[in-house]
Amino acid sequence: MKKSEGQQLKYPFIVGMDVSKESIDLCMIEMITQHSNCITLTNTSEGYTKLKRWPKQHGNDDHEHTLFCMEHMDIYNRNTVKYLMSRGGKVWLESSLHIKRSIGLARDKSDKIDAERIARFAMTRQ
Repeated sequence: MKKSEGQQLKYPFIVGMDVSKESIDLCMIEMITQHSNCITLTNTSEGYTKLKRWPKQHGNDDHEHTLFCMEHMDIYNRNTVKYLMSRGGKVWLESSLHIKRSIGLARDKSDKIDAERIARFAMTRQ
């Protein structure tokens, strides 16, 4: 993590997550290049195993330097939050209404697009 002029922590990787009962859509943005990578995983222990490997495939070796942002969905993301925190990840739970209002009018709607919008929201407000 790097400190900027305003003494805010800057994470080299931001992951936006759209969590539902059966799946997790993720979009990881590398801060230097602004390049994004997206994936859909199952919301099961098998999906968490893939979540452990997926960032490494894109140059992110550890969860400690990654900010994971997701809408607060209570029961659906409880296990996801526990998993990420056990691996040292920094988790940011945000109100879905706050994210929606910050984006403004958006026509396209899908879980993958939502994950990317959450990642961009976190990237600009970290």
